[in-house]
Amino acid sequence: MMKRVAYALMVLFVSFGMLGVAAPVFALGNQRALKGTIVALNSKTHTLTVAPLHGNQVQIRVARNTPISRQGRAGNFAKLRVGDKVNLKFNASNKQASDIDDAPGAFDIHGTVQAVDTTASTITIASEDGGNSVTLNVDSTTIIQRNGSAATLADLLAGDKVEAKYNSATMLASLIKTEVEDSELEGTVAALDTTANTLTISPADGSANVTLNIAVSTVFLRDDTVVAFTDLQVGDSVQAEFDSTSMIASKIEVDDSSSQDSALNR
Repeated sequence: MMKRVAYALMVLFVSFGMLGVAAPVFALGNQRALKGTIVALNSKTHTLTVAPLHGNQVQIRVARNTPISRQGRAGNFAKLRVGDKVNLKFNASNKQASDIDDAPGAFDIHGTVQAVDTTASTITIASEDGGNSVTLNVDSTTIIQRNGSAATLADLLAGDKVEAKYNSATMLASLIKTEVEDSELEGTVAALDTTANTLTISPADGSANVTLNIAVSTVFLRDDTVVAFTDLQVGDSVQAEFDSTSMIASKIEVDDSSSQDSALNR
């Protein structure tokens, strides 16, 4: 009888011991570690979206008292940037971060230009991944391309679809490029203004004149040879490719044979 009682007590002791161990394990098991790149931030909901190296993106809630370390120093939510590399821990049940270790670095962003400020040398891009817009600094080291040709900040316009590379610590863009589908126009040069950098073309179909903006990226060709804007003349027959939104010409090609025929007929 005593043996049975002792055995029963031992079973109860072991069972309670297992419960005592199970609870902490469950609590630890509810915590998750996540390493990846911040692809979106929302200051209104105090959430950040992290893209891990493998797997789906995860949206994490950040409380006011969540410890945030940025490059080894105490930080806060406002200092986090899209593109930062983070190591964080969060609760799997409510997706709330318990600790964030932030390491700024290089990042790519794809999105739409919201604003361009040539005075402050900045460009604001709305990420296609959502979250807050990102404002990037632009300086002489920034490479800007429009349809594969060198361009300037002034050549970028609101609504352009762009890809940018930048350092999330300094927010300085190293590369900004956009590809836009050009419209085509054939006609005769009616006027050119080298001060305002505009070219007016009378379309061959008789429709109203079209004035195009000339940018650094505009290429001028005559007999397949690159020439300058100042080499064009009123009366030249041209074929133009341009962005119908910005009216910026990407290429103007002079048809010398047509221009010569027109001159002879006159």
